[in-house]
Amino acid sequence: MVLSCRSWPAFAALWCASLILLRYAYPIYFDGAGPMPSFFYWGHLPGMAEYNRHTWHYELRFLIPYCIASTILAFVCLFVAPKVGNRLTARNKFGVHSADSLVLLFAVAATSDMVNVMWLKGGVFFGTEIYSYMRLLIVSLPLAIISGLLAVATDKSLTKKHRHIAH
Repeated sequence: MVLSCRSWPAFAALWCASLILLRYAYPIYFDGAGPMPSFFYWGHLPGMAEYNRHTWHYELRFLIPYCIASTILAFVCLFVAPKVGNRLTARNKFGVHSADSLVLLFAVAATSDMVNVMWLKGGVFFGTEIYSYMRLLIVSLPLAIISGLLAVATDKSLTKKHRHIAH
């Protein structure tokens, strides 16, 4: 898919889907000291009293890492994966695009965890619990399927457009 005015609605839809999936799979959790995003966060973590006084403020601050990750995931699924899929095969197939997206999403998760391990000494992708892998799949599988569907739909609409121009 080429960056164009027509691709922005697809990008926005994929971005929203990834944001919802990330917030579902990696929710904000509350330990004994207060709230903490289960996603990478570099800011001040409030106590429960401070969080309860300024709930919306901290909810918006906690949302920033999710928005950044959603932007990266949407870009990878919508623009990078179809380019890789087109280089691997001449025919644009749903399975190829979905598999490319899934592999690239795993690579993004692994890269993210390498950075987290260097800074925080903990990661999601290389976690020892099966739940960490399930959370990764909760986000990655739907995004890979949506990416494959968008790539095939975009390719078919471009093919129809070229046929119309040729006649």
